[in-house]
Amino acid sequence: MSLNKEAYIRYKIIDGCIRNLQRPFPSMDDLIATCEKKLGKTFTVSTIQKDIKTMKEDEGLGFMAPIKFSKSRIGYYYSNSDFSISQIPLQENEIEALKSAGEMLQVISGSRVGQSFDAAVSKIMVSLREQPDKKREGLPVVFLEKAPQQTGFEHFEFLRNSIKTQTPISLVYYHFLLGEFSTDIIHPYQLLEFSSHWYIIGYSEERKAMRVCGLDRIFNPIELKLQFNNSKFQEVKKYNEDMYGVKTIAGQKKQKIVFAAAADTANYLKAHPLHHTQNIKWHDTRGIFAFSINVIPTYELVRWFFNYSDQVKVLENDFIFNEIKELVNNTLSYYKN
Repeated sequence: MSLNKEAYIRYKIIDGCIRNLQRPFPSMDDLIATCEKKLGKTFTVSTIQKDIKTMKEDEGLGFMAPIKFSKSRIGYYYSNSDFSISQIPLQENEIEALKSAGEMLQVISGSRVGQSFDAAVSKIMVSLREQPDKKREGLPVVFLEKAPQQTGFEHFEFLRNSIKTQTPISLVYYHFLLGEFSTDIIHPYQLLEFSSHWYIIGYSEERKAMRVCGLDRIFNPIELKLQFNNSKFQEVKKYNEDMYGVKTIAGQKKQKIVFAAAADTANYLKAHPLHHTQNIKWHDTRGIFAFSINVIPTYELVRWFFNYSDQVKVLENDFIFNEIKELVNNTLSYYKN
């Protein structure tokens, strides 16, 4: 059955009443009164009776609560005094599913996010831990790529909290290309991951516009007691929906890009689209496919086309075509010299 929020709260209240050692064997009137007090509305005997029946018998919920009624005490009790719906034993398939998810979370924890997340995952894994399968000699069933430790994650929870509380921050930022430090005040909107790198997006007081800062280049972030500026908040959507990458190219708006891909790369792109707007335009007997995407050009997108230039050719979009040509020419000049 579907579990709505109010019903679940009633189940928790009933469970708490039955487990209350100071007032054991609660009557139906006691259960109704407690539910009405905590939820601020009236309930019928029929509703609470149905709740008890559901807690006892609904296999979909999995409580299977051992609720009994004592005629001598005129109240309800658990035949197993240690039972609680907050400590439901998991079925074997549920445990296996959680173990798989836990293993994946363990790969993420520590290397990508903060200590609180890492601690939470560790607790989950400890609670699910079983004796290792000696036949596998420690070889995991699922092996995930472990992202190398990156700098900047020491600020992850601080930045996440500043976003949730809408608190402007002052930070020192290092420019890789310029090789220098600068300061800025950012009104943070979102943390975003792209290609195993984390960024924070927000309104920059220095630039009077949106800015994307890599976490690995942020130093000494400090919360400020300033009014939060959310005037550019809606622009975050373009980073989530209209872009491949995070570094926008000045003056470029959302546009169509058509490109052809050789058979091997085309098969990969069909299974793993470059962008959610990707569509197939045509294909031929050699297995070559033409795709189109509608995106805001980014440096990461240009770099992607350059990296696959031996397999992918831009057919329609002069801007991207010329950017790739420039990269190719610069690469040739670099190797010539």
